[in-house]
Amino acid sequence: QLAESFVDKFIEYSSNAGDLVLDPFGGSFSTGRSALRLGRKFVGFELNPQAYQHFGQTLTSPPL
Repeated sequence: QLAESFVDKFIEYSSNAGDLVLDPFGGSFSTGRSALRLGRKFVGFELNPQAYQHFGQTLTSPPL
């Protein structure tokens, strides 16, 4: 898991508000939380159902 401040900076430097951010390895979904907080759209994948049930519920966003 990366510090969200690091993820924030990476997203800010590599995308614009409204852009779509892809995280193919959802994990704790820190990338998704940062993307949504910074006004980006987010798509993430997680194969582990337990990780999704635990962390995926922390994401709230309207559908793309």
